Order: sequence, then C-alpha cells, then structure tokens
Amino acid sequence: MGKPVPLNPEALPRLRRYLPDRLWARWQQGDTAPGLAHLQAVLRAVLTGLPRRVAQARLADPKGPAVAGTFAQATLLFADIAGFTAMSERLGQLGREGAEVITGIVNAYFAAMLEIIARHGGDLLKFGGDALLVAFEGDEGAVRGCRAALEMQQAMDRFAVVETPQGTFHLQMTAGLGTGPLFLASLGSPDRLEFAVMGPVLEQMARAEDLARAGEVVVDRATREAAGATLAVQDATPGFYRLTAVALPPSPLASPPPPWPDLPADARWLLERLDALTPYLPAGVLERIVASPGGWMIEGEHRLVTVLFANFYGINAIIQALGPDRADEITAILNDHFTVMRDIVHRYGGIVNKVDTYAVGYRIMALFGAPIAHEDDPARAVHAALEMQEAMRAFASLATSGGRFSLKQRIGINTGYVFAGTLGSALRQEYSVMGDEVNLTSRLMGVAAEGQVLISQATARRVAGLFEWREQRPVKVKGKRLPVRTYWVRRGVVGRVEWATFRGGFFGRREEMAKAQALVEAALNGQGAVLDIAGDPGVGKTRLVAELSLYAGRRGMTTLRGAAVSYGRSLPYLPWTPILRALLGITEGNGEGRRQRRVRLIAALEEAGLADWAPIVGEVLGIEIAETPLTASLDPRLRQQRFFDVVLQLIQRRAERSPLLLVLDDVQWADATSLDLIAYVARNVATSPLLLVVLHRPDLEAPPWQAVPSCHRLHLEELDEEASLALARSVLDGDLSPPLRRLILDRAQGNPLFVEEVARTLKESGALRREPGPEGRPRWTLAGEVTGVQVPTTLTGLIMGRLDRLETTNRRLLQVASVIGVAFP
Repeated sequence: MGKPVPLNPEALPRLRRYLPDRLWARWQQGDTAPGLAHLQAVLRAVLTGLPRRVAQARLADPKGPAVAGTFAQATLLFADIAGFTAMSERLGQLGREGAEVITGIVNAYFAAMLEIIARHGGDLLKFGGDALLVAFEGDEGAVRGCRAALEMQQAMDRFAVVETPQGTFHLQMTAGLGTGPLFLASLGSPDRLEFAVMGPVLEQMARAEDLARAGEVVVDRATREAAGATLAVQDATPGFYRLTAVALPPSPLASPPPPWPDLPADARWLLERLDALTPYLPAGVLERIVASPGGWMIEGEHRLVTVLFANFYGINAIIQALGPDRADEITAILNDHFTVMRDIVHRYGGIVNKVDTYAVGYRIMALFGAPIAHEDDPARAVHAALEMQEAMRAFASLATSGGRFSLKQRIGINTGYVFAGTLGSALRQEYSVMGDEVNLTSRLMGVAAEGQVLISQATARRVAGLFEWREQRPVKVKGKRLPVRTYWVRRGVVGRVEWATFRGGFFGRREEMAKAQALVEAALNGQGAVLDIAGDPGVGKTRLVAELSLYAGRRGMTTLRGAAVSYGRSLPYLPWTPILRALLGITEGNGEGRRQRRVRLIAALEEAGLADWAPIVGEVLGIEIAETPLTASLDPRLRQQRFFDVVLQLIQRRAERSPLLLVLDDVQWADATSLDLIAYVARNVATSPLLLVVLHRPDLEAPPWQAVPSCHRLHLEELDEEASLALARSVLDGDLSPPLRRLILDRAQGNPLFVEEVARTLKESGALRREPGPEGRPRWTLAGEVTGVQVPTTLTGLIMGRLDRLETTNRRLLQVASVIGVAFP
C-alpha cells in the first residue's frame, strides 16, 4: 500500500461517527495517531460481528454495490443445542446473577465450537439463538464440514453436564449438513444492511438436522457424494445418512481465517471500510463499539421482549426458476420485500435481528424491547405486523423474466422474558436473544395460516382494547405440555380513545382538582381556557382528567378525547383523528364502507357550511375525495391553514350546541403539525364554552400554547404518604399493617401507578396474608420476609425504556445504586 491519502474536509463528519469526544478533539488539534489506532480497533471489532465472506468482500471492495446477491456452492452445517432453554429459564429466576452465569456458559460453548469451525475453514453465517449456521466453501468443503461436525460433537463432552446455582443441566447437540448451491445476498439500503442465506439446500440441511438424534450428525445425499469415500455412514432415511466417521482428514488450510491481518494506519482506507461494514450491525451496537472497541459486548440479561417472526415463502421457486444468470433480478425481488418489512419494523421502534431459514421458506426475526425498550412494545409489534401483512399485497403477483410468482407470509408474536446479549467469542459474535419465549414465537408463526397475525395470550393481555381479534382453538406446540391459547388479530381499533381502567380510588389532588373544576365552570359561562398538565409517567395526569371529565359531564359538558402514541410522530394529526371523527359523526369499524364514510363526511361538512374543504379533511381521515378547483390550487402551507380553520370551526360549532371538554393526552409524542394545531385552537378558545386540556410529560420543550394568556398550568408531583396509603388500601380493599405500609411507600415513592402495581403484585404473588380487622374490614400483612419486590410486568417496559436511553456509564452507575437502595450517602 502506498502513502496514506489525507482526508477531504467533506469526510470529517463521517469520521466523527467513529471517534469518541476526547479523540475527536485531539484529531482536530492535529494529533491523529490515537484516533487512527482507535479506528483500527473499531474496525477489528466490527469484523467480529460479520460473516467472513461479507467482511472479506467489503474489505477488498468497499465501493462496490451495497445491495447485491450471488450464487455459491457450499456445504452447510446447522448445529443446535438441547438444554440451553431450560437452563436459561431456571437461571433467569436469579436475576442479574443468573444472567452472568448463563452468559459464561453460553459463550464458553460458542468459543469452543467457533475454534473448531475456524480450524476447518468454516464461516459462521448466522447465530440462531443457541444454534449455529456454518458454510464450508471451496475444495473439500463437504469433508471439512463433516470433520468439524464430528469434532463439535466430541467437544460436547465438556458441556454434557453443567453445574449451576439452580441445579445440574444436561446439554446435547444435533447436527445436520446439506450441500448444494446457495443464494447469498446483502439486502436493505446502503445505510442499513442484512446478510441473507437462501436456496433449497437449506431445506435439505434442516431436514438432516431434524432427523439427527442427540449426539448425532446426519448428512444429505449431496454431502455424501461430495465427500466421496472419506465418509463412514449408516442409512437414516431415504436420501439421508448418519455420519459415524471421516476416514481421511481434509487437506490443511493454506491460510487460517481471522484474526484479521494488520490494518493500515490510513484514515481514508479505514473510513471507507467502516462505512461499508457498519451498516450490517444491529441498531445501537456501533455506539457501544465506538465507546469501547475492546469491550463492547452487550452484557447478557433477562429482559421483557416482544418477539415477532414473519415467515415468508415462495422465494425458492423464484431462485430456481431464474438461476445464477439472473442473480440481480432475484436480489431486486428479495430486496423489495425485505426493505418494506424492515422499514415497517423500524418505524415502530423495533429492530430486524436476523433473516434465517425455516422449514418452509425463510423468516424475519424482529425484536421490540431489545436492545432498546419502550413502554408499549407489544402494541408496536402488533401494529407493525398488521402493516407488514397489508404490504404483502404488492408481492401477491410478481412478474419476472421466468414467469409469474407469488410471495406469501404469516406472522407469530409473543411477549415474555428472554435472555438477550452478545453471543459468541472474540472470533465471531452477534447480539441476539434466546429462551422459551423465543421458541414459542416461532411455534405460533408455524401454526399461523397464510396472511394471519397470530399472537400469544401474553401479548393479548398487554394490547387488550387496541385491536380486534378472534381467539383461535388452543393448539399443541412443541415444548409445551398444555395447548397454547392464540388470537388472530384482524385490525387495529381506529378512532376510539377510551379512559384506562383504574384499580383504585382517586386520592389527593384537592388543589389541582379545584383549579380544574373552576376552569370548567368558567367555560360553562363562555370563558374558554387552556389547561396544561405536565407530570412524570404514572403520576396521575390521565386519572385527574378522567375525574374532571366525570365532573364536567354532570355539569352538562361533552368530553372529546384524543391521544398520541409513542410510535406516532410520523403519523400526522394522529391525536386529533378521533376528535375529528367524533365532530363529524364518523365511526370506524361500524360496518360502513368507504363510500358510506365519504357520504357521511361530505354531509357533515355541508351542514357546517364547510363542504368546499372536504378533500383536505378526507386526506387526514384516510377518506379519498376528489380535489375541487379550490383545494387543488392551494400550496401546502395554505392547505394546512385551511384544515386548521375547518377544525376550529367544527369545535366552536359543537361547543355552542354543547359545552366541550377537549382533551389531548400524551402530546410529547405528537407530530409537529398536531402540536401546531393545538396552539392554533388554544389561541381561539377564550370566547367559547370550551376547556382545552393538554397532557404531557415534562420533557416537552416550551409548547407554544403555554404562551396563550388563557393558559393555566399544573405540574403534578408525587402523592404524599397519606394519599399513597389511601390508594393502596383502595386497591387491596383492606387496611395495611405497618410493615406493609412502609414497604409500599418505599417502593412506590408516591407515584400512583407504582402504588397500584406494587400493591397488586404483592397480593398476586402470595406475599400478603389477609387477616380479620376491626369492624369486619380485612387487614393485609406480609406473609413472610420480603427481600425485594419484583418489578411488575406492567411497569417493566416503562422503566427499561428510560434505562436503555442512558449512556453505558450512567446505566452501570444506576445498577450499582439500585443494589445500595433508594437512599445512600
């Protein structure tokens, strides 16, 4: 390599992505040596997260096409472990200690297997939880693959009996090999790529592994023929053989696979290759590598995750029909499907963890809740699944140069605690999840019908009221003793926002309620106002307004309510949609077709004298109405202003007939146009019998309606001890013993949602004992010593979502603090 070429100034923003602040500052001062060493370390770490085939190709030609596919001849090995799932479930009961134990065992196993694979020239293409998919290409690939499989089975002796704090576990391996042509593709877009392995040979490999019993290796006919007389086998079933020995060792490898050779200290060379390789990394991993290239592995943990498996099939027929001469056409078809599905998953805050093989076709594995959690991950996953199935219409009839084909898809979703973390060794590693809940998701996918979204009972409980579903007949699935309840999700519930079901009574908030009620009375007298309510999650904003709505209803006011959702910033006017539908008398899901909804919309606007603007309103509500000459002539700015005017006039017209309490909840998640509309309405409420109530978390910066003279602000703090205990007594329907009172106060810290959930969890877990109290009222006391209170699953997503957004150092500090306790010096 010649003399290093200096970076152009245009490349500096790209370079900034790979340097921590301290090294970037030194680079700008001309001290580039530490930065170059760091770039080399980052690239080495990135290479361990990729198949060798991908890494070598992009190192050699970083400027080549990012999205590309090719055919190759190879022997594929699939090795699966029985026993890890049960061990992970049991160790998960120990919390962080259990996660550390399982991480050590799993990665010791992977380190042993990866060393064998590397020694025989194998390329680990995919981790599948505790399974491995390995390719052996080139001369004697079949012999090397068979030799590696037998050595891996021999190496299992050290893992056959594993002692843990939760008992002794027995691990066993099954392995299958298939040989034939593969289609290998990088799918996605230049900024986010996924490596996919496809072709009928994967079905042969999977069939071989399925035939293998514990401790066995099974090969297909093509593998036996490719290896020739070197294999000693026994018949398993027609076309498949049990491998007992490899008579001759394969030829020594000319050069060993990674560790990688020395990387040049050339910023331009390194930057080009980092730009080419980092798009393959899962979201969040690059930031960890940049922070600590030598220790970036995401620590193993048991965490609540919603897993989505989408099984798509029909592609093998296309691969076989088009063949190697039309690899570009195959890649284009695959990429169209993958990018549509990936973009939907990303829009709802999930990640595509992998694309791998299945008994029929292939499957996309998406995670919602790992490595980044949200408080509503189950709902995000189901919404994504419904959109993914709707998007399959575009793939129902594909015209290709080899004929017309169809892709089909079915989806399974489940929610539960899984082991999540970086799996592997210094040779090869990958972020993934494993556990019984992952396996159950795959089983649900397998029993789903074409076009279905099938969810588990655990997911259904967490999304109740948000979707329309039909419970299916319980199904018997592998790994479960009893039949599993499943639900076929048909559609989301649109246009209806209901108050949550509150477990306890309403306590405290006397001053806040008095202020809000005074504003209701003023609105009834024609003095409209805005009430801005801020507070942390769970502090009781929605509960306060629910009580206010009851009061307003008794005084003759009508409440209309809309709410934003955490994944809704890309959905214009989402919190306004249910309000607008209510104002126009349009109800989604009442059996009306598109034509009836169009007629009802036009009629309602005609009655209000606003029919000229029907196309603009229809656009927001998803009701197609032909443009009029008036609306067609408007530029986007005027189009938005006319929509704002229409909404305001509809609100004012309704308020004149019946005073209105207009509620917009969770607006910290609303899109910018929705916030602008709130501000516009707020500026025009002063003379209407209307109270506009806006709820949000404190992190919403300077909302413009707060500057309106008629805006009144409330910031909700935690409940005091008296109100907290009154709420806990209401939830438990009884008095509390002094130790129980102290426990609830310490754990909930005055947050009403936490008070309710901690009390409920203690009761449902059997930690409380009910005793007779004075005057026949029951009294609850602790049934025994309580060393800790497990975080209720209803709060897990909320808490983990906030933790995941902390920097790594701060998160570790908080973990230490949580061990010390609530208060410490």
